[in-house]
Amino acid sequence: MAFKNAVVTKELNEKYKMTDIFCNYTDSLYYKQNRMLPDEKRIVIDEELDCFMMQAYNFLDPELERARLSKGLWVLYYKGNLIEVILDYDFDITIDGVLYDKVWSIFDIKNNELLSEKEVINLLKEILDVYNLSGAWETIDGYKVYVIDELIKE
Repeated sequence: MAFKNAVVTKELNEKYKMTDIFCNYTDSLYYKQNRMLPDEKRIVIDEELDCFMMQAYNFLDPELERARLSKGLWVLYYKGNLIEVILDYDFDITIDGVLYDKVWSIFDIKNNELLSEKEVINLLKEILDVYNLSGAWETIDGYKVYVIDELIKE
């Protein structure tokens, strides 16, 4: 089996305790207090690999009140291990003469106890390629995704 875009179902939620995971990481007081996932929470999952990734939240924009950045916290579940990943993206970037629709940057990887940094980055490349434009909400055939394969130092 391979990674696929999915919407969290009752069965997936019960199997992986996704509500608990999301509520532990989200910055939304509403979801934390109500112990719930947002409607149609999107994930990229490979059940055979026992791995999925979900977005917890996007960081607040320090310059605009109530605005959010594209940079955010994602949670990578791998065989029971919850790896925190800080990702950001930009659109329409040319790398080595190829125009990519979306280019992801990795800023941090935390709580990784099972995999090497390179293995996490390789998983992210697979997952974000499947995620495409915006996961289960919208994918586009021929959409080119690139993941910068080293951590960006801030």
